[in-house]
Amino acid sequence: MHASIILLIILLCASLISLFLYRFQGRKDLIRLDSVQFAYLFIYAPFLFVWLKSFVFVQLRAELGSALSTTEYFIVDTIVSVIGLYFYGIVAMKALTKTLYLKRFKDPLADLFQHTEYIHLWFSHLIMFVGVGLMMLVLSGINLLIPFEVPESKLFSTIMILLGIIFGICWYIILLLSNPKQEHYRLLKVVKLIYGFYFSIFVSIYFVINPNLEAKFSFYWFSFFLFATFVVFSFSSYRSSKANTVLERITDIFRDHSWGNNITLLKPTKK
Repeated sequence: MHASIILLIILLCASLISLFLYRFQGRKDLIRLDSVQFAYLFIYAPFLFVWLKSFVFVQLRAELGSALSTTEYFIVDTIVSVIGLYFYGIVAMKALTKTLYLKRFKDPLADLFQHTEYIHLWFSHLIMFVGVGLMMLVLSGINLLIPFEVPESKLFSTIMILLGIIFGICWYIILLLSNPKQEHYRLLKVVKLIYGFYFSIFVSIYFVINPNLEAKFSFYWFSFFLFATFVVFSFSSYRSSKANTVLERITDIFRDHSWGNNITLLKPTKK
């Protein structure tokens, strides 16, 4: 059977399933999103994104074959990806607004702002910091498996180390700026612990693989020193009140002074 027909059948089946799920809206929430909208946003929309790219690739290969160069395939794939990402952004907005509508429909007095601030203050920031760290860990592993084909240069390696330290400082300041200052949602503590775990993986990789301080492993060493700097600043701010004061003063230079006047996501329970 032709690949395009198989893809169309898969799309039809997935669309029927999504249509069937629609009747279950408003029953349960996942991460403050309606469970059906959660499925649309994190399962169905990514599926459509991959399906669109696959369908375009199959059609181009069937119709044009080797007539397109690798660069031309890349350009077409990039255009399709950008269109898909715009579509995904619209789906994300729709999922949130539909959730708010369902919440208000069930309870006209529901605090919609408090409901959405959970996503803003906690979930989105947590995923951002954890996701960036995980992505750098994966890319560093790829760099060790497939070294960069660059001329060996001590100057280049030194620059990458310095950039890692600078970006580590900046990333820690961004974490301080993103702190929602919640009693029950301690973003700083969670991110520091996770980044400490990430750094321990980098250290373990160093002792196991023992990569040289060379330009071909520059992304690994950039990430290594970024996480090392982040961990050093985290530990210093925890152990030294003076260091914590200095960091707060530096952070205040970039902070919007309206930031930090946040609502309480979880009301303290009365004993």
